[in-house]
Amino acid sequence: MYLFADLDEQSRQEYLDERCARYYSMRSKWKAIVAEGEMPEDIRVVTTMVRKDVIRTDRSHPYFSGKNEAEGIESLYDLLCTYSLNHPDVSYCQGMSDMASVLLIVQNDEACAYICFCSLMMRLKSNFLYDGKAMQCKFDHLKLLLCYHDPQFWTYLVENDVNDLFFTYRWLLLEMKREFPFHDTLLMLEVMWSTIPSDPQPSGVQLSDLLDNESPRTFQSSVTCGTPTPYTKLQVLCRQPSNKLVSSPMGKMTPKEVLHFFSDDCSFDDTYGSPTSQPLTVTSPLDRETLQSASRNSTNPTANQSLDELLHNNAVGNGVCATDSVTPNGRTTPTDMCSDQSQDAGSDSTDVPELQFVLEASQTQPKPVILSPFPPPGEFGYGNPFLLCASLSMILQQRDYVMKNKLDFESIAMLFDRSVRKNDVGRILMETKMVYEDYIRRDQMHHDCDSGYVIKV
Repeated sequence: MYLFADLDEQSRQEYLDERCARYYSMRSKWKAIVAEGEMPEDIRVVTTMVRKDVIRTDRSHPYFSGKNEAEGIESLYDLLCTYSLNHPDVSYCQGMSDMASVLLIVQNDEACAYICFCSLMMRLKSNFLYDGKAMQCKFDHLKLLLCYHDPQFWTYLVENDVNDLFFTYRWLLLEMKREFPFHDTLLMLEVMWSTIPSDPQPSGVQLSDLLDNESPRTFQSSVTCGTPTPYTKLQVLCRQPSNKLVSSPMGKMTPKEVLHFFSDDCSFDDTYGSPTSQPLTVTSPLDRETLQSASRNSTNPTANQSLDELLHNNAVGNGVCATDSVTPNGRTTPTDMCSDQSQDAGSDSTDVPELQFVLEASQTQPKPVILSPFPPPGEFGYGNPFLLCASLSMILQQRDYVMKNKLDFESIAMLFDRSVRKNDVGRILMETKMVYEDYIRRDQMHHDCDSGYVIKV
């Protein structure tokens, strides 16, 4: 929940009391309509869908299974119905109950949980929209992340028609909420949500999209019992039979083609989210022969050095510590970040050899820019890059088993379904942290570099 930073304790409490009173007023309106017995069809459909979901949400938790079971279920039902009927553009979709239940259990107050849920849905509601754009964006960015970190496994998935990664749908939709025991889920969500910058609203949290004089009785929703859900639509888009063209532009691309797809498609149309600020120019980590050839033909004094030496020297020249290791594909593995003191005490940066390829006959070359192959944090994973890194860690947990047993899509989906609420959150978070730090480091290095020829290292 985002509050004004300059409010004192009394002002914050008054603000919260006012919002809670507003919630109860909104709830009483639709409950009065339901009590009349003759509900409009739209309201009946929404309340029925919500009721079916809440009776099976987190039933193993004491909040929904103890002596106050009925009270907990009713609070979750009221919260979700109030939100759905006051936000007709998104209405209700399966999965919202999972996110709301976490907030309700932690807050232990229905009105406060509703305020938090509205704030959370400002960011997550695109996951539940029928157009499926946000989810398709996350799938494509996860493909990019996977093929970059493990091109061999990506190639296996392509060859076995599993490269749509649709088995990760639940992870991306619910931000890993169902993948761990409940208390471990709280840890995962707390760490993940702490990586997302806050977005304070000038007028506070918006509790309803309806005008003050509007009533849920006039609620107009596209939701009907026969309408395909966002899940079924996205399933059709992603899980095309192998003898048909897949709808995703990435299709059956090789790792190299995937990386260049994102470097060429710098505009990112509506299918992939917000426009990027600049082209994602990438030289694939796989193009070592091309880079080696370019270095041999270079007139630069460093041309006779090995590629690994050039990559290492370039990393040092762009702020990476000399103690960082350079992997065979050119990526750096950080050990200790350089301190400001060591940088000040060191020699001038111009004394450090730099990786420069002469692309044209010229004696003056600008300093090369280390450019990440990934979109910036505000766009990567539709604004949640940590979730993509966690999903990659989850996938690679089973990587060797999948390849050894030559599993197909259905077998892979069943493999991960059997581990629901059984995953080791400590292990996943540790591996996610390494991938996420590498991503943030590369993004920061790109922004810190001067403009010039773009070279992927």
